[in-house]
Amino acid sequence: MTELNLTLENAEGLHARPAAVLAKLAGQFASKIEIKAK
Repeated sequence: MTELNLTLENAEGLHARPAAVLAKLAGQFASKIEIKAK
């Protein structure tokens, strides 16, 4: 199993439009993908 941890450091966070693109892309994979906010 491959694991990747990625930290996005942006004071403004992940906005709706880029988040939607990320969600659409993630939906193409049979993987467990978690997005968390601090």
